[in-house]
Amino acid sequence: MAFRKDIERLARSLSGQKLEREYIKHYLMEIFQIDDAAMEEILLKVGIVKKLEAGKGRKEPSNDTKPVNRQSFY
Repeated sequence: MAFRKDIERLARSLSGQKLEREYIKHYLMEIFQIDDAAMEEILLKVGIVKKLEAGKGRKEPSNDTKPVNRQSFY
């Protein structure tokens, strides 16, 4: 793949813009016409990993905390 460095640079740039991983993946696959396996390899190298889902044995953050009183000085 001749454009690998360009794809990596563009993926880093899109990630820096806080775009979702799936959007970046789809966009780069359409523009550069590369397959899914190569795209996954590039995203892993760049450091864009999948978010872990809360439903698979993971607990959601609890909302049992006391609300913050923003009226006081301290």
